Amino acid sequence: MINPFYVSITSFIVVILTFSLKWSGYYNNLDAKLYLFILLINLFNLIMGHIFKGEFKFEKKIKRNNRINKIIIFIYVAYLINYIYAGQIPIINGLFGVGISYRYLKMIPTFYPLLMSINTFYIIYVFYQYISFKDKKDFKYIIVLLIPLLFSMGRGGFVVIALSCVLLYCSSKKIKFKIKNLITLMIVLSISLYAFGYVGNLRNQSEFQSKTEKSNEILNSGSATEKFRKSIIPNEYFWTYIYVASPIANLNNIINNQFAGGNLREFIVYNFFPQSMQKKLIDMDKIVMYRGMYLINYTFNVSTAYSISYIEFGWMGILGYLIIYWLMFLIGFLIVRGSQYKTIFLCLYSTVGVLSLFDNMIMLDGIAIPIMLCLIFSLINRRRNRSIKYSNI
Repeated sequence: MINPFYVSITSFIVVILTFSLKWSGYYNNLDAKLYLFILLINLFNLIMGHIFKGEFKFEKKIKRNNRINKIIIFIYVAYLINYIYAGQIPIINGLFGVGISYRYLKMIPTFYPLLMSINTFYIIYVFYQYISFKDKKDFKYIIVLLIPLLFSMGRGGFVVIALSCVLLYCSSKKIKFKIKNLITLMIVLSISLYAFGYVGNLRNQSEFQSKTEKSNEILNSGSATEKFRKSIIPNEYFWTYIYVASPIANLNNIINNQFAGGNLREFIVYNFFPQSMQKKLIDMDKIVMYRGMYLINYTFNVSTAYSISYIEFGWMGILGYLIIYWLMFLIGFLIVRGSQYKTIFLCLYSTVGVLSLFDNMIMLDGIAIPIMLCLIFSLINRRRNRSIKYSNI
């Protein structure tokens, strides 16, 4: 079962428990108003999750897509066109230190984010096929589809794919909470989080620093407490703590400060339009300024999906955001309900719920466009099935 409401509750619990460790001197106690907001939103999630739980069961309704080979060829040709347009390949620049950073490469506007989103969608789709039919050929397709993302250094895409696929896998299994399973989970999680911190130390530091200096740099940047510094916990785990705790701490700081005057157009476009469209519709420089307001530390500059809404309209802004967010979900769910894309839609929206405690993810092309593809393909299939039904009368 993939229940976006329950996934959201789980995410809040993880963030609050992580924040409560108090490993950083930057973070004070959360405001009572924020705790009340978290309590109310999770009470809502609990009620809605219970009401809809019968609708969120994992279903193997997916039909084999026999055009995957053609789709892969299209994706590879499209990436090749983009690399020719840019004159460089991101991963080559990164590995050999040539050219410019992938962040500043000029790919084909609009087409490139659309391409990466289609790439992301079909990786999740083929993984759904793999879970449903256990065909090893699908696993090979997944690897082939991942290669262009790797060459483009699409880290955001990898995060969306990883979370969505984990949710897909978990929803397809009846997970039994045995001691052995819990121990295995803890070991895997511990190794993964340590690796995340270790890689963070490598990427963040100068080649002239010693291992100790590299490890201590994140402690200094995140103002690690003496309690943590003197503990037996490896410094690498501080990376996870600071990344998980900083968004809610920044939101807390924003709530404790005066919010700016609201602009309804900015509020709607920034929160709910795909990122590739936003620059054409609103002044993004103003949004960038808003995103930098009241940060506890400018090194850790995300503040959940709710920050801009609060800065624009205060608590009414957050309420408005949540109403529109869940209305979009319910309307979308009614469209995909009964279709082969329902499970993918639920996974993507659940992924948004997890990542919303870090930043506003519903407007990222890598999530927004795959969600829209689920809706578009569901409508096309519904119309096609209706036409077949009437033609047989």
